[in-house]
Amino acid sequence: MTNGKNYLDNYLQERYSALVASHFDAEENNFSIGGASNNHILRNFTVENFDSLSEYDLIVIQMTFRARTEYYQDKNVIRSQWRNINPKTKLQISDNNFWNKYYKDIYTDKQGRSFEQSVYNTIKAICELKQLPLVLLNVDQSSTLPYDITITSHYDRIRNSTEFKNDHPNSLGHQKLAYDVIQIAKQRL
Repeated sequence: MTNGKNYLDNYLQERYSALVASHFDAEENNFSIGGASNNHILRNFTVENFDSLSEYDLIVIQMTFRARTEYYQDKNVIRSQWRNINPKTKLQISDNNFWNKYYKDIYTDKQGRSFEQSVYNTIKAICELKQLPLVLLNVDQSSTLPYDITITSHYDRIRNSTEFKNDHPNSLGHQKLAYDVIQIAKQRL
């Protein structure tokens, strides 16, 4: 949802991160990619961009569904690609045999919740240590962590026949998200 590509017409201008940056007359640095996991977010925050964090005036991070994950194969990152809903676990399962086995035999909700809390606590602690204002968002409404914003149906959604686009905020939803992020950021800046 943070990236906006493939479901907002002018995603580079319409996504909430661009609207927040525009409001503060600031440069936007959006490192999101569609379908990424909290593993990706943590790696991006603590490895790829860790040394440059102090250059930022505000950190806005939108965490994703805790069941998403990834692994390395050679030098490539392989992300879980979900396709079907498993009625027993309510997890989306891929057609790929590896991911089917992973979600059926390995992954547990306890594991997902534990890792989500680890990522959440790590990001908060680093921002506190570096005295960086932080706004944390989440898309998983079943999370029990105290996010600043949980993206719910309050943020208008795209409704059409394309399955991928369902449940992503439309342009108005991104405007509402931007407004809420800006209100929180003003208190923290």
